[in-house]
Amino acid sequence: MFKKIISIILSLIIILTMFSSADSNKHILTPSEKKQVESISVYELLEANGFGNIPLSLEHDNDKTDFYAGAYLDVDGTLILNISKEDNQLKKALKDIYKDADVKIKVVKNDIKSLYKVFNGIEKMMLAGNIDEVEINSVSIDLINNVISVGVHNLKDSDYTFFSKLYNKSEIVLFEKAVSDSAISTVDGGAKIKNGSAYSSLTIGAERNGVNGWIDSGHGNRHDLYTYWGTQTMGTVAASTFSSTSSMTSDAAFIASNGRYAISNQLMNGETIVGYNTYPLPGMQVWKYGYRTNESSGMIQSISWTHTTDDGWVYTDHVQATFSADHGDSGGPVYYYSGNGVRIVGVLDTYDFENNLSGFSKISRVLNNLDIDYLIY
Repeated sequence: MFKKIISIILSLIIILTMFSSADSNKHILTPSEKKQVESISVYELLEANGFGNIPLSLEHDNDKTDFYAGAYLDVDGTLILNISKEDNQLKKALKDIYKDADVKIKVVKNDIKSLYKVFNGIEKMMLAGNIDEVEINSVSIDLINNVISVGVHNLKDSDYTFFSKLYNKSEIVLFEKAVSDSAISTVDGGAKIKNGSAYSSLTIGAERNGVNGWIDSGHGNRHDLYTYWGTQTMGTVAASTFSSTSSMTSDAAFIASNGRYAISNQLMNGETIVGYNTYPLPGMQVWKYGYRTNESSGMIQSISWTHTTDDGWVYTDHVQATFSADHGDSGGPVYYYSGNGVRIVGVLDTYDFENNLSGFSKISRVLNNLDIDYLIY
């Protein structure tokens, strides 16, 4: 009970902080965006009560996940809590827990265990390359539609039969036609970050082992030791998570500053970074900023996305969103507007040109994999 009270107090503090007065030159939150910010804070309450971050190992020490089926934001910014049991007492109990918050209870067919079981099975076969019957290039958990979304080249009727026999639950898998998926790479022009012959977009300031620097894309900083801004060196690549031979949960690099340039708390569009959010949710509206295409926004479709690029690079545990990007935007920050600034949720790394979809590394993965801390401004 004490832990729950503390969690509620902390969430209220977060909400109050998010709604501090905004500068007249800054992005003004719409009622829908304010509601999303409130809902994200409510999601932290879900985390404190045992919901939310369900481990992929499926090793649970309580029975709450027997009915938990994920959470997402609807088009109005309301937090939707999916459950897999049509139980009025359960609904009442959940509503009582979150009676002061804008949470809706929705009954769906597949619980989170079933979704992850199918997702893990398909992902394992996909990464091992032992699915001869089906040409898969992506698989993701779609919490909004309560299904597993599978991207397949040359989609055939036999694909449905294959998975139906494999899981005896064909209704849990949604097939989509897969298209060429490219990693965002380079562009020359404007203020830019250069590494060898590659250009990319800088993300944000960070600190590693007492040294300040910046986060950038991993695949954009793998050719040379020095990273440039214009014609001047600004630092060295001290750590990178990029791999062309094994799967990546993040595609990012840490550039250790040589002290020539100051580290700003602003994005290139003038917005101030006020914090970070490690809880990206399906249905959440997010923005990206890149040197090539500047700012664009879209909706998060999946927070459990595994996919391969035409270069053979494999990304796992990625976030899929519907905003536009292009070559050179790689490494750009992904964020949402909150109060008097923006909160970072990820680092842009891939783009599906045909379907206008982008992929990004979760900021929590980037910080952990690079062993870095974000700067508190």
